[in-house]
Amino acid sequence: ISMPRNEKSIIETFCAHALTLFDRIILVDHLSSDGTREYIKLISEQHSNIEYLCFDEPGYYQSELMTWIARNVVDNDMPGWVFFLDADEFLPFKSKEEFDRKLSEFGSYPVISMPWLNLVPLNMESGQVIDKLFMKPPKPSSHCKIAFQPSLIPLDDYIIAQGNHALLMGDKFLQKFPVENAFPIFHLPIRTKQQLREKILHGVESYRSMGKDRATNLGFHWDEINRIMESSSLTNEMMAGIASRYGEPLCPPYERDL
Repeated sequence: ISMPRNEKSIIETFCAHALTLFDRIILVDHLSSDGTREYIKLISEQHSNIEYLCFDEPGYYQSELMTWIARNVVDNDMPGWVFFLDADEFLPFKSKEEFDRKLSEFGSYPVISMPWLNLVPLNMESGQVIDKLFMKPPKPSSHCKIAFQPSLIPLDDYIIAQGNHALLMGDKFLQKFPVENAFPIFHLPIRTKQQLREKILHGVESYRSMGKDRATNLGFHWDEINRIMESSSLTNEMMAGIASRYGEPLCPPYERDL
């Protein structure tokens, strides 16, 4: 399940990746204006296992939407895994067979966690992914994405946390469902200066439009990056610093030596 917005530069690569690995793909376009929505609609007409939905509420209600889809669109009695991936996240497998073999190691676990490997592109102008070089961090980020097996979740009252970072349960959904650490995923949050600017501005606007529905800590990194961009020159070194620590609190110096 994915909720892309204005990801035209990478959505084709992401869809090819997803088609290689998954039996069913649900793509929910969130107010794209760059051709992403049209591409998703087209590819859903070409592939019967891709489902195309639209979400036209300006606010970034990702948790509510992902939870609704997981509960109401997914067959919760059928054995299998549900992954929540953004268009800039890629699993480290070259084939479905390799993917299935790895998942079989976690067959008894209801939820797995997958830490980000925030990649830094060496070419920050092209925006291309295929056959390009990236720098990989020495260790994964503290931020993880989750996948879960609905048929092994012994409760109906759960939510998917904002950012798809946890499955929450209990009173007021303050308790995280236990997870098993699995494998890291490649994360390409920043590819060009223009893409970064648009990504952050759309994110900031989406959270602001939520008004009182927005929790105080949601989207803090988008606000933080926006403040840095407003007060600093967006150099390649700045891009590298933001990309390598994406999702983490940032502190000066923001730049990373390429």
